[in-house]
Amino acid sequence: MDAKGRVLEHFTSKGTGVSTLPDNDIRAIYQSSIDRKLWISTSNGIACYDYATRKINAVSLFKNRTGVRCIKEDAKGDLWLGTYGDGVVQYQPAGARVITNPLGFNPGIVTDLLINNDTVWLATRSYGIIQFDTRRKNYKLYGESLIGSNDVRSLVRDISGQLWFGTPKGIGSLNAATGEIKKYNSQDGVQSGEFYDRTVAALPDGHLVFAGFGGMNIFHPWQVTKNDQCPPVVFTRLKIFNDIVFPSAAENGHKVLRENISTATEIVLQHHQTFFTLDFAGINYYANQKIQYAYLLEGFDPKWNDLGNQNSVSFRNLKPGKYILKVRASSPDEVWSENNIASIMIRVLPPFWKTSLAYLLYCLLAGIVIYAAWQFATIRIRANNTLKIERVRREQEEELHQEKIQFFTNISHEFRTPLTLLISPLEKMYQEEEQSERRLHFQLMLKNARRLQLMVNQLLDFRKAERGQMKLKIQQLELIALVRDITISFEDLSRERRIDFSFRPAVDSLMGWVDNDVITKTLVNLLSNAFKFTPPGGSISVGLCEIRSPEGDRQVQLKVADTGKGILSEDLPHIFDRFYQGQQRSGAQKGSGIGLHLTRSLVELHHGSIHVESRPGVSTVFTMVLPIDKASFDKEELMIDFESASVSIDKYEGEDGKPEPGQQGKTPHSGKRRILIVEDNEDIRVYIKSILGGVYKIEEAENGLIALEMAHKNEYDLIISDVMMPELDGMELCKQLKGSIETSHIPIILLTAKSEMDSRIEGLDVGAESYITKPFHPKHLLVRVARLIELRDLLKGRYSKKISLGDISGTPSTSPDELFMQKAIRIILDKMADSEFNGDLLAGEMGVSRMGLHRKIKAMTGQSTGEFIRNIRLKKAAELLKVQGRNVSEVCYDVGFSSPSYFTTCFAEVYKMTPSEYMKQFKEEN
Repeated sequence: MDAKGRVLEHFTSKGTGVSTLPDNDIRAIYQSSIDRKLWISTSNGIACYDYATRKINAVSLFKNRTGVRCIKEDAKGDLWLGTYGDGVVQYQPAGARVITNPLGFNPGIVTDLLINNDTVWLATRSYGIIQFDTRRKNYKLYGESLIGSNDVRSLVRDISGQLWFGTPKGIGSLNAATGEIKKYNSQDGVQSGEFYDRTVAALPDGHLVFAGFGGMNIFHPWQVTKNDQCPPVVFTRLKIFNDIVFPSAAENGHKVLRENISTATEIVLQHHQTFFTLDFAGINYYANQKIQYAYLLEGFDPKWNDLGNQNSVSFRNLKPGKYILKVRASSPDEVWSENNIASIMIRVLPPFWKTSLAYLLYCLLAGIVIYAAWQFATIRIRANNTLKIERVRREQEEELHQEKIQFFTNISHEFRTPLTLLISPLEKMYQEEEQSERRLHFQLMLKNARRLQLMVNQLLDFRKAERGQMKLKIQQLELIALVRDITISFEDLSRERRIDFSFRPAVDSLMGWVDNDVITKTLVNLLSNAFKFTPPGGSISVGLCEIRSPEGDRQVQLKVADTGKGILSEDLPHIFDRFYQGQQRSGAQKGSGIGLHLTRSLVELHHGSIHVESRPGVSTVFTMVLPIDKASFDKEELMIDFESASVSIDKYEGEDGKPEPGQQGKTPHSGKRRILIVEDNEDIRVYIKSILGGVYKIEEAENGLIALEMAHKNEYDLIISDVMMPELDGMELCKQLKGSIETSHIPIILLTAKSEMDSRIEGLDVGAESYITKPFHPKHLLVRVARLIELRDLLKGRYSKKISLGDISGTPSTSPDELFMQKAIRIILDKMADSEFNGDLLAGEMGVSRMGLHRKIKAMTGQSTGEFIRNIRLKKAAELLKVQGRNVSEVCYDVGFSSPSYFTTCFAEVYKMTPSEYMKQFKEEN
């Protein structure tokens, strides 16, 4: 159709030939300025009309592009296509290239396009206006917060270059240079209702035309004036918890408003009125709906808060204090002014507990509390200081007590040595004395020496009980017999003091699991006290019966009753306390105050109990209850025979440490034996020498250091050593002797006053063959020495007979002595063919001195080093002579003999036949 309305050519989708449209539903038409082609968007793709050929051709690249709504061209000739859902597409005709989403994201529905130089403006349904810089490849969004709507329908530029746009809410303008945005609606004379997509035009005379549901809007941009008059603001209503507050309305005598809200200058709220709303209005009768509001709460907000068209503001949970609420309104064209600002003071009253009066009370109370706390702290500090002083005093007392106990314990250990020198000779003189009067004197001396020994042992037991070092040794015993044996030992004393003493068991026999030592010590202590405080003519009785515990376990009840002085009632609660001595007893025989404390400790160790009943001047009864079932004790408390479990040599002794019948006096091979006695006490050395000197050669050393040097220089068959010595104690001496290959074979007896089980275990652990406590029985020591020497002789014979070349190929022994022998045999076998190999070379290979090697081999086999080497050579020769094809001369040289005649002589001495006869006999036997 031309300008006169004449139809020049008609194109449809139903035509023939190539000049047909993809579809008759035309969506957009655009004529490019560079190639003067007409681009036509249909619902079935895009076609291009060429004016030169007057033909329409479908563009295959856009075959599936059915939603193109607008087409625009940029300065480079690229076409920009706005789609209905696929955003914008850039088409470069020169290279027939399609760029999808050049913005980097899909803006959805594009309703209109506007291109100005390097800037593409997109009107969208979801993102408002998008300004895209094609050169920098960045974009800027103008959404609802800026232009009032995210839905933009049309775009146009006026003659000044300002951008105008149409939305469902009206018309707006955008100055891209300054960023100024203006919006117009029906209150400004714009039609009501929405505008159509792309229904906008810029007329040649500068007028702009926008078409919509309500008609057409034609205006000139220069004729649009600016309304910048800011209206005044007044407060119109106050609501608390959504209830309207009226002037002079009171709640519990409190008035929030004293005049109408529109003229009020202050609002006074109570602390519990935590939510309230203020309504306000800007006085503008022309465009009231276009007014924007903002508020500032001084004392709370740092800056103005925009409310948009909202003409109310609500507050919640304001803290007590004074605030000033300011509200301002913009002009219809959103011009703000600092004039016409409405303000009102809001005062939130604090609760009573936050008022000045309350804080004054708080200060008073705090002062009272601080003063009370100071007084309390002072009292507590004084109490703590008193407790600390008392604790320090008790610690000092306990430290002094421990020092005293340690002192007496050390003294007690030292007492054992002179007691040994007293009891052992007295026993010997008592047994050998035939004259009755002298024998009686010896008996009295022996009795008091043993009593002193008992006191020493009691003090040592007390020390062990204090440290918790006492252990139970539970075994099954016949209790009637055990208690009777103890009571029998007091019968002589009862006759001397004319006291009626009796043992009255309730049963004839009673088997039970008990600690013999506990029963003995506790009963002896109780009986000793009874005899001490019972006058002549009085009576003492011991009762025994079996009872049952509440759980049904068997128990033994022991009662010691006497008719002595008794115990005062004020003394009874403390009678078992450590070092406690009753008032009544001080006038008579004063004790140490540890006997009953030790008794209670032993009874409690035995899982039993003890209590006392007494009537002063009438009687006293101690009652002791002990469990006797095996199940009442832990497994580790059951007794293991220490002697039999420790060393095998103890089987030669009886249970009391004395020699068994038939063993007394036997000291085999003792005439030439050398024994080293290591003891710092000269009297003990003299005493031991008097016991052993008749049958052994005795040498002495004052301490372990001297003994160690002597043991490495001389040969000893046995060493007897004390434990506590200066320079080097017995434990360390034993450890070093057993750790040296030259002295590890020497038997060692530790002779000491330390009788604790831990000390015995430690002594055996460092290698001692025996551990004897002081005082000891002379025959006990004699038999122990004899048996150890005899055992060493047995081992020596075993080594000399056992030496076999096959010993070194089996499993290595863990015994240092056997390892030494295996190493020596191995070296001799390696040097077998060397006829010059002798004892000096063997000592060098073994890493010991020549004399040390000689003493070791002599002690182990009874042979000299040369004899030992020769016997190994001969044993090897005997093995070689059994090999078929070997002759005597070859064997002689192979085993290191340089003379066949000497070899024959030595072989005959050992095997009682010549090498030739040995070979012949072996062949005949096999």
